[in-house]
Formats: sequence, structure tokens, C-alpha cells
Amino acid sequence: MTDTVTEKSAEQLADENALRAFVDEEIQAEQAAAAPVPVSEKSGPGLGAELAGYILIGANLLKPFYPHVAAVYTPDMAGLVGSALADVCNKYGWLQGGAGGEYKEEIGLLGVLAVALIPTYEAYRRDMAEKVKNAKKEPIQGESVRVDENPGPGPGFRGVQFGVPS
Repeated sequence: MTDTVTEKSAEQLADENALRAFVDEEIQAEQAAAAPVPVSEKSGPGLGAELAGYILIGANLLKPFYPHVAAVYTPDMAGLVGSALADVCNKYGWLQGGAGGEYKEEIGLLGVLAVALIPTYEAYRRDMAEKVKNAKKEPIQGESVRVDENPGPGPGFRGVQFGVPS
């Protein structure tokens, strides 16, 4: 038996080194893909902040009806509650796509619109009540306005009722 040693050219050595580097990179990429992703990266860094925002929207919705309860949820308190809630969600794997999932922008818009619509409705009601009050006091020019003291059914009602037998 004879041992023959073949020497490799510089070009062959360079090709082998490039092939080894390529294989090493592929192995590292496969290992990185197979490694579990930490929960904080799945849910994003802002789950607590997102939940705090929803809490503040809810507090603002409650403000016209329950001003003392809504006063509890300051931005700091909402941040604490949102952070604690995010920790529980991360522990159990809840809300990993965010609090609203793929619809979080739409949910946020609805919340903000609801917060804006409540005072708008209240302002509208006050304006309409003021107009009605002013309309009873001042008749429209050129028209006679008759306001009955008791416009509903009962004594003093002078009107037509539909669906009531005579």
C-alpha cells in the first residue's frame, strides 16, 4: 500500500473555506429559526402601554357618568395596571398579537370617537334645550305661536289623538 498525498491548490483551499463558511451560516440560521422566541418579542414592547391606553379610554368614557371612579385612573395608574396586566398576559400567552390584534387601530379609533361623542352629544342636548326654551318665550316673527299649558292627553288637551276611540 502506498500513501499518496495530494496537495491542494490555493484555489481548492479557498473553495473549501467558502463552502465551510456557507454551511456554518446555514446551520446558525436554522438554529436561530428553531429557537423559541421570547414572549416579550412576540407581544412587542408596548403591550403594557397599549393596555394602559385602552384603560385611559375606558376611564374617559366613564367620566361623564362616574366622575369619581374615572378620577382614579390617572395616566400613572393606568400605566401600572396596564403593565401588571401585560405581565399576566405574557405569562399565559394571552394577547400576543397585541390587545387589539390586527384590529387595534380600529378599536383605538372607536374608543377615541366614543370619548369625543359623549361630550358632543351632551353639548348638543344643552344647545337644543336652550333653543326650545327660547322658542317658548319668543314667538317667531310673523307667525302666531300657541303653547298649551298641558299638551298631553288629559284635562285641557285640545288636539287630535290617533288610534284612540272617540
